[in-house]
Amino acid sequence: MAKSRDGFIGREDRQVILSNAASWRLVHRLRSRVDAILVGTRTALIDEPRLTNRLFWGKNPLRIIPDYHCRLHPGLAIFAGPAQTWIIRGRNELIEPDWSENVTVVTLEKEGGIQAILTKLAAAGKTSLLVEGGATMVNTFLQEDLWDEAIISTTDQYLGTGIPAPTGFIDPEDHFILHTDEFHWFRHPRYKT
Repeated sequence: MAKSRDGFIGREDRQVILSNAASWRLVHRLRSRVDAILVGTRTALIDEPRLTNRLFWGKNPLRIIPDYHCRLHPGLAIFAGPAQTWIIRGRNELIEPDWSENVTVVTLEKEGGIQAILTKLAAAGKTSLLVEGGATMVNTFLQEDLWDEAIISTTDQYLGTGIPAPTGFIDPEDHFILHTDEFHWFRHPRYKT
């Protein structure tokens, strides 16, 4: 998660870049090391991420977007490129658009929440997940206690207003600086000895 110096992760209506080039490369390195990557529908629509690894050697993760209200469309950047993508949907009578061959619509009941997605990933042999979602997605993982590690970068920019960054990560294990961005790495307390 990237946040501004005054504690915001973005705006409601438009994309905000909160990372420098060195930080982007680090994020792409993280993407190359995980099996899957998850964002929410709003992030897919507003930020238009590709969620591929373009700046580091290695593979692309499986991209996952829960879309229970059927708001996504094939023209979004997240569906471009060679990476495989799952769109998580509930049971509905909607006629699906023409998705590219790298997109699979996976039916899971919304009531199952994040746990149902994690169970589906495990069944598919995907054991590592990077969450690049917005506040709602990050807060869900915090509230349901489903996270293992968090890496939070703080830029030198101030936004003044916007979407408040999720809180709840305490006592970082480590921190480092990449140009204008300061990173803090947190591990879940269950792993601390």
